[in-house]
Amino acid sequence: GPFPGVIGLYGSHNILEHRAALLASQGFAAFRLMYSAFDDLPKGEKYLDSDYFEQAEDWFSAHPQVQPGGVGVVGLSLGGTLALVMGTLTDKISAIVCLNGITAMLPTVEFDYRGEILPTVGFDLSKSKVTEEGIFDIDGVVNFPEPEICIKVENIQCPILFVAGEADTNWKSAKMAKQAIARLQAHGKTNYKLLTYPGAGHVVEPPYMPHCRVAYHAIPRTTIDFGGETTAHCAAQEDLWPRMIQFLRKCRRHSRL
Repeated sequence: GPFPGVIGLYGSHNILEHRAALLASQGFAAFRLMYSAFDDLPKGEKYLDSDYFEQAEDWFSAHPQVQPGGVGVVGLSLGGTLALVMGTLTDKISAIVCLNGITAMLPTVEFDYRGEILPTVGFDLSKSKVTEEGIFDIDGVVNFPEPEICIKVENIQCPILFVAGEADTNWKSAKMAKQAIARLQAHGKTNYKLLTYPGAGHVVEPPYMPHCRVAYHAIPRTTIDFGGETTAHCAAQEDLWPRMIQFLRKCRRHSRL
């Protein structure tokens, strides 16, 4: 060491660490940043504060085993949204990978952004249904965000890799990624790249992980369908991983990788 640093963020009520471990195996100093349901943190993410994420980034960047010049952030689902928010807070981030993130804050989260509460996207539970298998299908429940409530991605200085599964049934990830890119373009920004995967669902994992189409979700407190067709989804995971590693390495200003 020191090594190029990467912060990892997962979705709601999730404390998985395997992506961080695999990033470490690729020569990164990986920090799995928990923000709920861990140790003395709140059980849920009903209230989040930008100070927490700024302090975490400052601490990690200053770690003696982390190379100077900024750290990357990789986030899935709500973690992808938080990765974008972190990018607007500091110029110490060198790269962002947003995996099936949403372009505005979730209605279940009150996010204090330097003293102001971020607006949240709407939702309509009447659009939900239960499949013949007894699985909760929330496709279409989360509304498409209005432009005025979206995260101000134009304030992000580092490169952003948007990754979207076109069969994501949690929310319309591909459409939202394109919305964020349109906002960047409207401000003359070119610091983005988009990868979309037909047939891929919401939970995009490292390669050779099983396709997580159905799983328990702590917010609705039931089993939900995250979408995706298994063959296409697993192929997307395999294709994405080396691309993501290359992106994180390329965006490092002082990396020896």
